[in-house]
Amino acid sequence: MITWHSFVALDGRPLAELPGLSVKSSLSSIIGRGDSVTVSLPVCDRWPANWRDSTQPMRAVLAAIEDNIVLWAGWVEKRSYGSGESMELTLQPAEEWLKRNYIPEFAFRDQRYTTIARGIGLDRLAAQFNGRLDEDPTLDFGDRTYRADQDMTCLAGLQNLMKTKHGAEFATSWELRANGHLGIVVHTAYRLGGVGKETAGAAVLSQGSWQQVEDCSDGKGATIWRVVSNRSGDERKEFATSNGQVLQYGWLELERRWTPDTGSVDDTVLQQYMYAAKESQSYGLTSISVETTLEHFMPGRDFVLGDYVDVDMTNLSNPELQFKGKARVIGWVCDPDPVSGEITKIKPMLSLED
Repeated sequence: MITWHSFVALDGRPLAELPGLSVKSSLSSIIGRGDSVTVSLPVCDRWPANWRDSTQPMRAVLAAIEDNIVLWAGWVEKRSYGSGESMELTLQPAEEWLKRNYIPEFAFRDQRYTTIARGIGLDRLAAQFNGRLDEDPTLDFGDRTYRADQDMTCLAGLQNLMKTKHGAEFATSWELRANGHLGIVVHTAYRLGGVGKETAGAAVLSQGSWQQVEDCSDGKGATIWRVVSNRSGDERKEFATSNGQVLQYGWLELERRWTPDTGSVDDTVLQQYMYAAKESQSYGLTSISVETTLEHFMPGRDFVLGDYVDVDMTNLSNPELQFKGKARVIGWVCDPDPVSGEITKIKPMLSLED
């Protein structure tokens, strides 16, 4: 059973257990992003004596824990209480800290993309939440220049880097140390995950409801890509490429045109963005969503973000509708029970991309 506990953000010291806490919105963890969560703590005889410290905005971190595995954790951003029967808390994931902090003046020359990711935010994130960095250094090197007057958040910079061809992915998780303290684990690699597509012994998903989605909406699928730089004086650079392999068979001409947020006018950087988009969007974004129980599929126990898993799902009414094969876990969502607010089920987000 999942229980909720409070910790000090900076050093991970435990503060209190929070009995009766119910979740009002979904918990989620996705490569490169995170979402806020609203929880409710009842005012009752089990109310923690140190409730002020345990729920202090900008200081406390609340964590959902089962069998010493941290399912999810977030720092307190907002606290509301009064004459009602409960206290309402808004919790933010670690990624929101990256969104609330900015990249200073930096110039990277011929550096690994994971090194750049660490420099523009991940090292600071780990230090802020009593954490450690889990880095699998990329084999590709690149250049990046950041200006203070760009006012670019750490999150925006990291997400842009992740979109670059051969760039670095990032994600976060949490762990309980042997001394009972909570700490963040900041992961970065070219491709996250410890279980590869060809790795034997992957976790198996064979229970629950499922749906396959093939999405070619703007930003997810196209046949033509045109990257355009910010204007520098009278000059505005642009580069274009297309998927001639499918166009010759009568696919629609659908153009994806955009300007990367880096502000770079470097030809190589712009083309990296263009080819990265082509590689990921040539046939749209295909994903499979499954809802199953945490008993069957638990983050931190059965998989980590980026892992490949074996999926074996069939529509019982029409066996032709089935999926059997490998899929990559790019995120997950846990919806609370509408009555109790307890978390018992999980929806892993599964990508079929190589």
